[in-house]
Amino acid sequence: MHGSLALQAQISGLNPYDYEELDIGAAAVGFSTAKLDGCKAMWVRFSGGEVRFRVDGQADPTAAVGNLAFDGDREPLSGAEAKQFKAIRTGSTNGKAHATYYK
Repeated sequence: MHGSLALQAQISGLNPYDYEELDIGAAAVGFSTAKLDGCKAMWVRFSGGEVRFRVDGQADPTAAVGNLAFDGDREPLSGAEAKQFKAIRTGSTNGKAHATYYK
């Protein structure tokens, strides 16, 4: 498990309000804008193929650039990071991001 302990503690004091399953393929994708409205934090669990993601909003990830996530990894994201999240697969197998939204 990655992420800061402070963010993990923050999430434990929030209420889950939505869920989304994002299919991560050959083009960079992000979470649904409508679901992100009011999001203060998010837990993301990755499954399937290896992916790379970015949360800085500067550029989309590529198959070679970005934070690497493997099947089973979990990542806490702040609301700002969730809004800028983009992911792409690194190989030929799609991955998934399973997100629980909190406010």
